[in-house]
Amino acid sequence: MPSHNEPIRNGRSARPPKPRWFRVGPGLLLAIIGSLLLWRQLPPGPGGSTEPPRRERTRVDVTPVTPLSAPDPNWLLSQKEALGLSAGQVQKLTKLEARWSRDTQELRDEIARASEEFNRDMASGGAKGVTIETLREKAAPVSALSRELTEARRAWWGDARKVLTPAQQKKAETRWQARLSHRPPHQ
Repeated sequence: MPSHNEPIRNGRSARPPKPRWFRVGPGLLLAIIGSLLLWRQLPPGPGGSTEPPRRERTRVDVTPVTPLSAPDPNWLLSQKEALGLSAGQVQKLTKLEARWSRDTQELRDEIARASEEFNRDMASGGAKGVTIETLREKAAPVSALSRELTEARRAWWGDARKVLTPAQQKKAETRWQARLSHRPPHQ
């Protein structure tokens, strides 16, 4: 409002208006509103979400899984006292072991031949100055046959588990794993 001493022109003071640093007008208001609307639609950046993360609950299947290394048939039968196997269980496992031996004999013979060939090659100086890739190539036949035998042993163990009680299965697996890791099994 003008003071009493200032002349008035067209309803305004004759003094020029003071420069303002910040002018609020319709353009600025529209820009602020538009920015707010866009900001709310942007996906949150890393750690930018204001809501707590949602955690979905999943059901875990607790069915027994065949271990990576299944017990050997001969070893399992040698553990009959430690596992507390009944005469009927021993009889069934013996039949399964006989079938295993018959079905895998050719494969086990192939592994023995491939291993001997690999060992001869390495002993004759075949390992000196050889790259890791070359060693892998030379060992590939033995590795492939060993994987095949491991799969056959897992299948055998799947059948053998059906003969054992859950407690015997767990004890056999624990003792087998302890044997592989050179640790005494938990009793």
